[in-house]
Amino acid sequence: MPHGFQKDKNVLDVALMTTLLLDRARERHGKLYILSKDCEKCFDRITRWVMTYIYQRTGVPPILYNILVGF
Repeated sequence: MPHGFQKDKNVLDVALMTTLLLDRARERHGKLYILSKDCEKCFDRITRWVMTYIYQRTGVPPILYNILVGF
């Protein structure tokens, strides 16, 4: 779900949606992966191999790792 500075979108919309997703995951006793990444600023300052190393060292789950590396 894209968020940030977009027309007709605000931070409260994202906060509410996140809360609803968390509640649903708790009710169903399921896993919920939440990913927020600012690609524009991130790639201006940190090289791709450093980001890959960080993902591996911090224990990012494989499903999210594949998504992040694909950006």
